[in-house]
Amino acid sequence: MLFSTTGTHTRTPFAYLEVGHILPHSLTQASADSELDDSKKAALMILNMFDCDVSHLVDGSNIDRPSNAISLTHDFHRHFGNFDVYFEPVADQEHTYQIKSFLPSLALEGIPVTRTLYLADDQSIDRPLPRLLAIHNAIAHILHLSGAGEYIDKILRDMEETGVQRDGSTNLGRIVKLKLAGWLNERS
Repeated sequence: MLFSTTGTHTRTPFAYLEVGHILPHSLTQASADSELDDSKKAALMILNMFDCDVSHLVDGSNIDRPSNAISLTHDFHRHFGNFDVYFEPVADQEHTYQIKSFLPSLALEGIPVTRTLYLADDQSIDRPLPRLLAIHNAIAHILHLSGAGEYIDKILRDMEETGVQRDGSTNLGRIVKLKLAGWLNERS
């Protein structure tokens, strides 16, 4: 990690940034014949339940537009992509968010924190859309509060340990189905 020394002899940490998708590719990744399978179509319909007609903002090549992107450090990118970190808008402060997490405070130093997302001076690059950040926030809460996130993490851990469990069982069938459907590509 790089550090900047200020005149008061304190060190401010710097880290490399990565661009992450607010809503992941796995939602709209088409099959080889350019068709969305039923589970992806259902995912897009669910997105529209969160915010009427929002799916067009991430449909096809729109998924890669700057409005669906955010710069994060490597670790935050991973936590954001896993829906462990989310952005809550700060009232009456445009493009300002309190960044929060469901992870224990020891796992993510400096969270919660409030940050304002800035635009390039010439405004040639779109800001992340607040609508998409709100949907990401909602998904994070649903995964956490329902326990579904923990279940998904267990499946992913099982996938990494593709061997047979102590009791002789395996989730290989479920893992293969998820992989073939394209749902696990983004997490590997």
